[in-house]
Amino acid sequence: MKMKNLNIITSLLVVINVSVFLFTILNTTAIYNFALVPYGVFEKPWTLITSMFLHGGIGHIFWNMIFLFFIGSILELLIGSRRYLITYLVGGLVGGISVIFASSLGFMSPDVMVIGAGGAISGIIGVMIVLKPMPIIMFRFLYTGFHIEVSLLVINILRLFGFLSLLFGGVLSIPGGIAGLIIGLYFRFIEKRHEEYFVRIESGIDKDTTKEVIDFSTLESDWCSKWCSKSLTDLQREEMFNKYKGKHIIWTCEVKNIEESNSRLIMGVKGKFSTTSLDKDIRILIDMKKYQKDKLLKLKIGDTVKYTAKLTHFSDPFQLYAEDGTIID
Repeated sequence: MKMKNLNIITSLLVVINVSVFLFTILNTTAIYNFALVPYGVFEKPWTLITSMFLHGGIGHIFWNMIFLFFIGSILELLIGSRRYLITYLVGGLVGGISVIFASSLGFMSPDVMVIGAGGAISGIIGVMIVLKPMPIIMFRFLYTGFHIEVSLLVINILRLFGFLSLLFGGVLSIPGGIAGLIIGLYFRFIEKRHEEYFVRIESGIDKDTTKEVIDFSTLESDWCSKWCSKSLTDLQREEMFNKYKGKHIIWTCEVKNIEESNSRLIMGVKGKFSTTSLDKDIRILIDMKKYQKDKLLKLKIGDTVKYTAKLTHFSDPFQLYAEDGTIID
């Protein structure tokens, strides 16, 4: 499958942050003009935005950009570029506003200079904690050929440091993280973005082609009845299949067999048949993605599994084939 540049906003944010950091090294006075200072924020309101792109040293920007690129790239795929950018900015703004509020209450000096993307990145981490991403995925940086595969282990390590950042990252991180948690709850329970995540990320479908995803849980009974109808000719059946050929489906079926050697999962679907002569279950032979092997080993025959896969062809009315299979937990 051709790699899509779905983390474009994350990549641009990294480029902007690094570019601004290099600029402030060459022009050291710039940081004083664009940093957030609570007592001067009404004279320089733009510093609520500009301050989140400033950093005070190599270590500061290095770890922030590591978190931003690896965690942010996944979140951008999950909720889309527009929502992702809003999350980033809201996290940063909430962090900045909290500094102003804290200084007005006397909890911190009103002339303290505040910089860093801690609030914005903690907002991203907060959303991730709610949505619980668990993929192994390849990322492409802008339009280059540079790819990075992020494993479950790496994500968990980054999330661990994310929790530490919320606890020890200063005044920006904690309110930014809380804002992210609230935004994440909205995405999960109001927009139900976690369902689209399985389709978009684990199946490799980008946000522009989600209309090609077919949820067979809503079509199964009617589809099976038509598919196995005695009156359906071979040509009609082929036309019916071609309607879904090449599209990703989401289906919940019963495990009939597991071929561990070639990572193939065989599922059984019961249909409402129009004739007693057609008393067999439909079989779907799914070639699973390689990293799904561990999940296959945990399955047992008879288990009911929700999965997504791309339909490729059929050999007879009772034998369908699919690829790019992914089990949805």
